Amino acid sequence: MKVVQLFVIVALITLFVCSSNGLQTLRNCKNYWPTATNPNPQLFYEYLPPTFGNGTAAPVIIFLHGVGQGGTYPQDVVRILGVGLAKLIDTGGWPANFPFVVLSPWHTSGWPDAITVQSTLEALPSLYGNKVDLTRVYVTGLSAGGGGTIHFPGLSLANANRIAAVVPIAIAWYDKKFFAPMANSGLPFWGFANEYDSPFYNITGTVTNALNGLGINPPAKFTVYKKTSGHGGWDQTYNPVNNVNDIYSWMLKYSTTNRLPPTPTTTTSTTTI
Repeated sequence: MKVVQLFVIVALITLFVCSSNGLQTLRNCKNYWPTATNPNPQLFYEYLPPTFGNGTAAPVIIFLHGVGQGGTYPQDVVRILGVGLAKLIDTGGWPANFPFVVLSPWHTSGWPDAITVQSTLEALPSLYGNKVDLTRVYVTGLSAGGGGTIHFPGLSLANANRIAAVVPIAIAWYDKKFFAPMANSGLPFWGFANEYDSPFYNITGTVTNALNGLGINPPAKFTVYKKTSGHGGWDQTYNPVNNVNDIYSWMLKYSTTNRLPPTPTTTTSTTTI
């Protein structure tokens, strides 16, 4: 029976090995969920830029999906391709001149967390060697994935020091204990939310204010999409064309080697558009 089940899983994964335009490949991290209750390897979609392997180590973006992309292992992994950066790449909207490797790991519950990020980080050296820049790993996520974006760096100073910058959108959850490690690390933070998207707007603002209250340097940023309702904000944020909020250029300003010490309490830098 186990042999048959394994064959079915392999067959299903093979069906979804590439995204519709062939730019993203389905891979797995074998070190994810090392427990009896969750024995399956983590699946993730991988995008490699045309310049990958040309001698310059590529920066990495880890994209965390929302609760709507959870589902049954492994066939529902394709749901990732319907949202956020994975969707942008799959629909041809991702600029070919962007230098990033983009990894979109999948969590069956729809709630990506610290383990999701950690397992992806741990897999980078074995998967890519010196072809990726481990000092320039950025994490971004939406809704439940927005909470996951701050979960890993929020667990410890050591974790926060491994991430170059974070861009959470419409954060769905947090814990107050996340604030100090992120602030003490000087982790660059840029949050986004729709103004009329409660409670996600409020949560994102709360996290931003708390980080600035601890003197995070650079000051945490919060961009609000004014008079915009509905749970969203990620399509505007991830749009790479003529975007006044260019998160990609912003990310590339930061690495884990150019951290700044905390400063006296700062005021939240909130932008409304």
